[in-house]
Order: sequence, then structure tokens, then C-alpha cells
Amino acid sequence: MRGYAYTALMLLRFLQARGLDLASASEVDIQDFRRWRLDEAEQTVGEAAWDRDAAAIGCLYGFLLRQGVVERRPWRATTRRQRTLASGTRRDLRVRHMELEQYLYCRDVGFGGLAPDGGLDQGFRGWRPHRNRAACELALLTGMRIQEWSTLLLPELGLLDGRRPRTADVELGACAKAGHHRSVYVPGDAMELLDPYLLLERPEIVAKAQGTLRRDHRDLFVITRLEADGAKVCGVLEGRTVTRPIRGMDSRLRRIAVRETGDGLDPLAVFIGAGGRMLTASGWDRVRWAAWERMKAAATGGVGPELPVLGISRSASHVRAAAADLFDPAGAR
Repeated sequence: MRGYAYTALMLLRFLQARGLDLASASEVDIQDFRRWRLDEAEQTVGEAAWDRDAAAIGCLYGFLLRQGVVERRPWRATTRRQRTLASGTRRDLRVRHMELEQYLYCRDVGFGGLAPDGGLDQGFRGWRPHRNRAACELALLTGMRIQEWSTLLLPELGLLDGRRPRTADVELGACAKAGHHRSVYVPGDAMELLDPYLLLERPEIVAKAQGTLRRDHRDLFVITRLEADGAKVCGVLEGRTVTRPIRGMDSRLRRIAVRETGDGLDPLAVFIGAGGRMLTASGWDRVRWAAWERMKAAATGGVGPELPVLGISRSASHVRAAAADLFDPAGAR
């Protein structure tokens, strides 16, 4: 409390030098006090110390509000969460990086269903391990967020008619973070790990989903042809023939997009689940939680690397952990 009292006294003296008091101070005055503390005072402070000052000033004006001395705080909330004068910098680091050994253990044992020694685990009862490993690797090597890589369509990776390019350049648009368009390079290792899923698991999922897809035919966006080298799709949506640029398709439209191949309906999404539909965020949550539980169970036997305490950061000395959006056991994001 002594620190809070010292901050209140400094603020009061700062305002009195301007011929003001706590009730007549404006937002400009409070911001000038902040600037003075950070840059101009005889003993300036850093952001951590200023955050303590901001908490003290917030408590002070909260008391003045309750007492009816002021009608409102003399500063505006910039966002729903940023309602104080604090810097907004988080110092309780809830995200930790993964070392390479930990990541490979996560990908191959947790998501891929292998034994900790890299062999086949006869007791594994998971679902679609090749899909899950490929998604994990794609997230890691590209840095894409979950709403970006999980909504990718086959044409965006050049995955049509049995072709698979060595690398790919993806133009993110409607599904990009904050809707900001950008280009993402998909390296060869990420593309290569898609092969087992595309050759073994995905055709089986599509074949089993034909009944469901045919039944829901009227509710789907049925693509009849690709245009502009796969950058646009033309098809029937809600009874009308429309053309859409793939880059501008949102997640809802991507989820119902299917291609009429002559042999059946093929979902346009890269990663699909039961019924041939693109997995939702909650679907990927179940996948990653199952992976985390599997990793913990294997680790109790004293095999495998030490598990991370919380999650994965977006960068580390060995791996750029964009996979945090896929694997985040503590909800660190």
C-alpha cells in the first residue's frame, strides 16, 4: 500500500503544478503524467513499474467514483480488455517453447500413434494418425494459424487430379488472421508428409462419406470447374451458378465446398473428418487433447523426452512452434 500511496502523491503533485486536482484532471493530463514517469522524470521507470503505477491510479479513481467525487475516470478504454492505463504487456509467460525432440515426440507419438521408440504401437486405437501428423507438420513449417491451415483447400496446395507439387505458395485471404491477405510458402517436407494421408486415409474417408454428401447435396457448394489456374471455382450454390475466388472464400463456404468428379463428390478441403466435412475448431481440440493424453500416458513409463509444462511458443531455438495452434494443452493461446 505504501507504493500505491507514493504513486498517488506523485500524481497529485504533478497535477497541482498544472493548477489542477484529481477531479479536474483530463485524459491528456494523465497521459502526460505517464510520459513524465517513463521518459522525463529525474528517475524514470520501465513499463513494469508503470503498470504498478497504473494499478494504483486505477484504484484511486475507482474510490473517487464510489464516493461521488468524480463522474468517470479521466481516460477511455481502448478495448474491452484494456480498461486501465497499463501497458498491456503480459509478463506471466504462459507459453513455453518445445525443443526439437519434444516436437517430434508430440508429432509421432501423440498425433501419429507410434510407440515412443518409433515403432508401431499395436495398442493404438486413435483415428487418422497420418492426417493429424500432416496437419501438425504443416502448422509448424508454415507458421499458419489454425483458422488458416485447417481451412485449406486442395487447389491452394496444387493437390488436384493426383498431382502433388514439391512445394506450394498459398495466398491467404478471408481465412487469414484478422483478414489480412498474405502469401505463405509451404516447404517440401510439409508437402511430403501429406502423402500417406492423401493416398491412404483421405480416399477412405471420402468413399465412406458419399451417402452423407449425396443426401446433403442441396446444401453444398458443388464445384463443377476450376478457373484461372485453380484460383477461382465455379459451381452451384443455393440453386444458382456462381463463381468465387478461392482466396475470398470464408470458412463456412469452404466447409461445404465439394467437387463433382464423375465418380462422386470430393470435398475440396484438405483435412476432412467423418461425413467428408472439414474439421471444426472443436474437432481439432479433441484431436490435440487426445494427443496430449497419449503423450502423458507414454511419459509415465519413463520413456520419451520430458514434456513441456504448458504449451508451445511461436518461436524457439530449434523449432518455430506455430504448431501451438494445434497443440496447446493448457489453453495458453
